[in-house]
Amino acid sequence: MKLQTRNFPAILAVLALLLMATVACSFSGNTFKSGSAQINVSLKESEINTLLENSTNHIEEEDVLLKKITRVELHDGFLRVFGVYDRPGGGEADGSYDVTFRAEDGALKAEITGVEMESADGAVTLSDQRIQRLNEELASALERSARESQGEVEFESVEVTEDALNMQVKVNWNSGK
Repeated sequence: MKLQTRNFPAILAVLALLLMATVACSFSGNTFKSGSAQINVSLKESEINTLLENSTNHIEEEDVLLKKITRVELHDGFLRVFGVYDRPGGGEADGSYDVTFRAEDGALKAEITGVEMESADGAVTLSDQRIQRLNEELASALERSARESQGEVEFESVEVTEDALNMQVKVNWNSGK
């Protein structure tokens, strides 16, 4: 299966939510009564990059930061996304942006906090409309995922280290019995 990586951080969130929803469903069988479980999810840099390798990560829109995502690096406190962008005035160049993650009120939150790319009038800054739009789209997608989980999946903590993206998630289930 090929995934579109228009907004790579959202892929991480969706994968985490899908994993948690699957686990929640597996706990909701007839042998379990209402309850919850603490689950730790740890994604290593190599695993995230394998996800990228197995996805369609070329973006056909004109007004994007990176038209192709090539890899990620984990750093203490943030994930750096590398890729290719169209240079103002023609040609392509390599660039990157930094994404932070946190758990807030049971939801996963993410935000682009740094960028290393050229613009027509110098360097791209965090006030660039594309970054503002990506942050808004990311916030909206994560809020929608949190609403749709209806409290079955709650992110308790998220930590990015040089070794892994670690998420502690509480999965709640109610078999109705």
